[in-house]
Amino acid sequence: MNSKKLFDNTYKRLDDLVSKAIKKRDYEKALQAMNGIATIEYNWNQRYVDHKLEKRIDFMTSYFRRKYASVNIADTDDSTILFYDSFGLDIRGLAAIYLKALVKTGKRIIYVAPESSKGKQPLISSILSGDHVMIYIDKNGPTINSLTEIYHIYCRYHPSTAFQYIFPWDMDGIIAFGLFYGTVRYKINLTDHAFWSGISSFDYNIEFRDYGANISLRYRGIPKEKITKLPYYPYRNSTIEFEGLPFDLSGKKLVFSGGELYKTLGEGNTYYRILREILRTDSSVVFLYAGHGDDSELIKVMKEFRGRVFHINERNDFYLIMERAYLYLNTYPMVGGLMMQYAALSGCLPITLRHNDDGSGILINEDELGLTYDTADDLLTDVKRLLSDDNYRNYKKKMLKDSVITEQHFNDEMKKLITLHCTDYPIKNMDLNVKEFLKDYKLRFGYSGAWDILSRRNKLLYPLFPILLVRKCIYRLLKKIRGNP
Repeated sequence: MNSKKLFDNTYKRLDDLVSKAIKKRDYEKALQAMNGIATIEYNWNQRYVDHKLEKRIDFMTSYFRRKYASVNIADTDDSTILFYDSFGLDIRGLAAIYLKALVKTGKRIIYVAPESSKGKQPLISSILSGDHVMIYIDKNGPTINSLTEIYHIYCRYHPSTAFQYIFPWDMDGIIAFGLFYGTVRYKINLTDHAFWSGISSFDYNIEFRDYGANISLRYRGIPKEKITKLPYYPYRNSTIEFEGLPFDLSGKKLVFSGGELYKTLGEGNTYYRILREILRTDSSVVFLYAGHGDDSELIKVMKEFRGRVFHINERNDFYLIMERAYLYLNTYPMVGGLMMQYAALSGCLPITLRHNDDGSGILINEDELGLTYDTADDLLTDVKRLLSDDNYRNYKKKMLKDSVITEQHFNDEMKKLITLHCTDYPIKNMDLNVKEFLKDYKLRFGYSGAWDILSRRNKLLYPLFPILLVRKCIYRLLKKIRGNP
């Protein structure tokens, strides 16, 4: 079955299920099917907003608004901020830097995350020590239960400000935020390049670059007055120790890369063609990739350049690897934004092939740095010089100093944001061309993109998609047998 037919068939069955479930007032099944629609839309990623799904979200929000008594606007507590985090990660992502900044405002933070994260967040726990509150909710049970729990937490603390840092398909979080009255709601737009749902569940959308701001304005239909811009910085844990390398680095030049491997697939295997050319350019180059996913193309390069290409799991000390590397080769066609910033902070030159506009605006002085290239040939020409000319490489490294916003500046901008609902970073208009970028998603989409709808929290969908469920189980079993990272 081709990818479009697979998407269309799966989407239609989910859409029909939502309609039937709403007619029968089986709102749990409707919500799980809506979770599924948002999941498959995210994986398919051929549009940035699904207006039919948004109408369903508005309908469900109205239903729960009638069901639950709304909190009086006058009751909101100006000294309290709610931060809802459906990822629940400790170091990875942006939660830690946002929480550090919010703590600096002097307000009490009510942090809500999945129960599966409990006991696994030493960094966030240290940030929120003292009078702050950490609450963990069950996200694997019925969607209505977690939606209700989020709303009850809101009613208990009545925050004047609330942040949502959520998965694109998190219906319970999205709808719960739609019930918050008198609270200023901010959405942290982490996935600015991809589909997400819930465009009416916030008052202000925080973008980290002009690219995402223009996508939200032109393709999601979010009003300009609701869009703000605040670049982020990557958190570095100074207590992490270096775990070593799977090879002897003496006399070698390390080129490092990392992230989910799907980001390297597509666009005619350009990433791997570049990698091969770099390895041919200098015999002293060794390459290390840290990340999970489909490593089929990477294995081919490993066989071709035996003893010079290595693959490891994701590691907490990855930026310490960067400190030992000559260059960081960014993923392509999907650019890794946070990894690009970590490389810059580590003094490791982030070599990036721009994929249309998606790779733009991640570093502050990106144009001056000259490390983002429009063609693979331009990139390879510069890499050859960077590997052979230490003076040139050191000159470029010095320019990395001001390429990422400082923690203090981020904290100051955050205080301004929650006070005045704006920052000192203006949004610049861009002429966007997203067709080629979206096409890569279509080429990558397969059964795995469809069976993601069958998560632990969408159990009511299992009987409707038995073939997808069997495929998913077989894939998981084979992956476990092979021991793939």
